[in-house]
Amino acid sequence: MIIENYYQLNNNQHEQFISFLKDCANETSQPAHKNMYDVDWENKNNTLLYILNKTDRYKTGLFNILFDNEKIVACSGCYTSDFSKYIAICGSRTWIHKDYRNKHIAREYMLPYEKSWAIQNNHKCVLLTFNDYNKNIIALWLRKRFGEHRSERELKHFGYNGIVSLDHPVTINYTKQYILYEILDTSFNFDWKSLK
Repeated sequence: MIIENYYQLNNNQHEQFISFLKDCANETSQPAHKNMYDVDWENKNNTLLYILNKTDRYKTGLFNILFDNEKIVACSGCYTSDFSKYIAICGSRTWIHKDYRNKHIAREYMLPYEKSWAIQNNHKCVLLTFNDYNKNIIALWLRKRFGEHRSERELKHFGYNGIVSLDHPVTINYTKQYILYEILDTSFNFDWKSLK
């Protein structure tokens, strides 16, 4: 598996990514499908291509594409929050190809890369956000599923220093979100109630 930055894709990889996004948009059983692609993406500010090409969110952060040989299997981004220069929002716009779900792709590939970026850029906290439709995933981060064989978290993993689940939703990018976070620097403190 190889991770490539969106802004460094060659023409062929870029076309592959557009095709990947179209497939994501066609997976209508997933609530986030509408945010992945639209033929009129240049005028739809909720779409990933709009954010990638018409905003600086990931240009100042990063947005990565995971390839398994020549096949795109996942994408995910990370950026500095607009409410604290010390907080990195990771796992943003994560999408994993349906054939690769339940293979710990985010845990083992995307999030370690993003956490490393956050550390290199002097962030003191990394967080993941969840919407109403996928907030049930939070429980999976807080406990191990019965019968699941998963190695212990290593330093590279999100949550190695512990995971905190905020007890109230916050508003990020005009959307109600639920968050999990990991403190990277124990001297860091943030008033999470300021995001209510």
